[in-house]
Amino acid sequence: MTAGATVVVLALGGTVAYAATSGDSARDAVTGAAASASPSPGGPCDWHDHGMWLGLIGDAVHGEATVKDRDTGKWVERILQRGTVQKVDGDKVTVKSEDGTSWTWTVGSDTTVYGNGTSGSGADELKKGETAWLVGTRSDDGTRTAMLAVSGTAQDMGPGDWQGAFLG
Repeated sequence: MTAGATVVVLALGGTVAYAATSGDSARDAVTGAAASASPSPGGPCDWHDHGMWLGLIGDAVHGEATVKDRDTGKWVERILQRGTVQKVDGDKVTVKSEDGTSWTWTVGSDTTVYGNGTSGSGADELKKGETAWLVGTRSDDGTRTAMLAVSGTAQDMGPGDWQGAFLG
């Protein structure tokens, strides 16, 4: 792995999707790499039975993964971003990652937002200056729509919550 590579490792229903988000082969790395994983319980990557805790994504700031939708069985892409909320305007939230990447997300009233040990819904749950994690989809026109968001840290969020957003 090169020093400039950002790596995302996501446990998805017992499968690990690996995405190198630097270079031109990022999409190929996501779609092509999947392997079973069985880390030891209680270690730095405590996987539990429900998938991976959000915090185990590590230092990743944005990326995408191709996963199988648990309802349809079809392969779908999920995108993620971690960064600082720059702006909230109606249902639009702009997040800037540490590497300078800014994405604007649609965070609808049906989007679950976790923060401070509670959950709510919609863009108004996210505040300018907060750290936020978002996971969702990107349409053909580039619109990013959040399926799930976490403000602050992910410590109050259970493992099934994040996994559910990735698996549909």
